[in-house]
Amino acid sequence: MLRKKALNRIYLTTLVLFIMTIMFSMDKVTKDIKTDIFEVEYVFNMEDKHIYLLNDDNLLVKVDIFLDKDTKEKMAYEMLEQLYNNQKKYGPLKGLIPIDTKILDIKIEKETIIVDFSKELLNVNPNIEEKLIESIVYTLLELDDIKNVKIKIEGFELTKLEKSKIALPLILDESLGINKTYQLTSLKDTKKVVLY
Repeated sequence: MLRKKALNRIYLTTLVLFIMTIMFSMDKVTKDIKTDIFEVEYVFNMEDKHIYLLNDDNLLVKVDIFLDKDTKEKMAYEMLEQLYNNQKKYGPLKGLIPIDTKILDIKIEKETIIVDFSKELLNVNPNIEEKLIESIVYTLLELDDIKNVKIKIEGFELTKLEKSKIALPLILDESLGINKTYQLTSLKDTKKVVLY
């Protein structure tokens, strides 16, 4: 009988401790949930966009970034800033815009974005000069409702790359291509494919 009373007290004490533990942990869980909801509301004004950086295989790679929802001009400026060669936050990936290049002006006219750079933009190795333009164009085409890009150098339209002598159309779009490699064995059934 004494043993039965002792076991009942132990069971009762254990049950009370178990219930108290659950009640205290529920309070902590609800506090954590309220904090998480606050964080979601805080980052609600962000937008997911992509930029194109060069990897070790000399290919442009799409990288996700988050930007404040703002005017398209400001978003374009922030995206282009991520393409500068001094960015270390993307590991082995690197931007191609020379560090001393300045963005003089950004305008949007209907579906076309016009970016005016300083002349230092083309102070790059001739091997990556075309990749630089591809990186800029494909990054800017990530903006909503932008289908064309015009690049100017100190007010003059860029129609030819300085070192590699590659002619560029006045209006650049996705037909410019990216990561172009050609392994043609026949002119029949050729297709254009974008590689990342």
